[in-house]
Amino acid sequence: MATVGVDLSVEAYRSVNILQVSPMDVACQLTIIESSCFCQIQATELLNKEFSHRETSLATNVRQMTKWSTQISRWVSAVILSETTADRRCRALKYFIQLGTQCLALKNFDAVMAIKAAIFCAAVMRLKSTWALLPKKYDVMSKRLHEATDPDRNYANYRALLRRSQPPLLPFMGLYLTDLTFLEDGNPT
Repeated sequence: MATVGVDLSVEAYRSVNILQVSPMDVACQLTIIESSCFCQIQATELLNKEFSHRETSLATNVRQMTKWSTQISRWVSAVILSETTADRRCRALKYFIQLGTQCLALKNFDAVMAIKAAIFCAAVMRLKSTWALLPKKYDVMSKRLHEATDPDRNYANYRALLRRSQPPLLPFMGLYLTDLTFLEDGNPT
């Protein structure tokens, strides 16, 4: 699967120091890995809520895609929260805001959503001293990420952005799964 051999743990971050790698390089690699996983999804994996059956699910590629998104989100928040000082947390926060912006430029909306979820999770948002150190430029960039993936009005901004975007792109899988669930539950067979 796509995650074999990829270590997104805090320990791996400390040994590699992700902040020394260009956010564009990381965004490209994430996009390559996620798009490979996305391209393996078969239509049958999306029918009859097959993706929601835990142990017996035949939707292995869909489940791998959602697992990958969750791993990215956990990795981003863990890296930010593992830093010991507000300055170091701010550096990590700036890095991941840049990474999210690069993923947005590459139209990797799945990674953008995962990074945004981590940046705006309650634990990171409570770091008031860290956010206070964030330069205005990065604050604007983070707001742009939030606006692009804002859940208000059933993700209207994201859906409009998706419609305007030309392929190749990598959509946020979770929204499709939610839509398919509502379609399946709300309509007779």
